[in-house]
Amino acid sequence: MTYHTPDFLPKIPETPQAVITFWTPIYRI
Repeated sequence: MTYHTPDFLPKIPETPQAVITFWTPIYRI
């Protein structure tokens, strides 16, 4: 799977663990 950050957010390492760590709190809002 390929992960991409939205253009309006700062770029983060596109690795599964990094994306999960970054997005999990957002999805829980």
